[in-house]
Amino acid sequence: MAIWIGMAAGALCLALAAYALWLWREVWRRRADLRARRGEAGAHRRESIRILARAVIDDELNLTEGAIRLKVLLDHEVPAETGAQRFPAIYGLHDATAHMPRRLARRRRPRTEIARLDAEREELETDYRQAVLAEARRLLAVADSDAGDDWLRRGLH
Repeated sequence: MAIWIGMAAGALCLALAAYALWLWREVWRRRADLRARRGEAGAHRRESIRILARAVIDDELNLTEGAIRLKVLLDHEVPAETGAQRFPAIYGLHDATAHMPRRLARRRRPRTEIARLDAEREELETDYRQAVLAEARRLLAVADSDAGDDWLRRGLH
């Protein structure tokens, strides 16, 4: 009887060890999947930065909208405080227009207020235009170089 109990305990231990091994392999596989997905997301963000920078330079995208979108993407690539130091015009224009309503909130405002805000935005765009364009050119130059996965961090130090 004691032999059967010992064999059952040994089989249970082997089964638990096999299950533990399977769980660890699953953890390793999921970590690898997560790294791959993060890499794909980073590549997508970097391509979006390239497209937006080109659109800003070619005047296909409103300067303020370009700065807002670039700032959000850059925040995912570099820490916000570092981004603000490296791209002061993009971050500055974003911050200067942050109080302005967008989309539905904009449509709900009176026309006189929208006209005033548009005039303020156009003045800010005039003030920031050359600096934002220069930063967009820098972004595009680094993005077009083959700097690898860490292109933004290495290319703009």
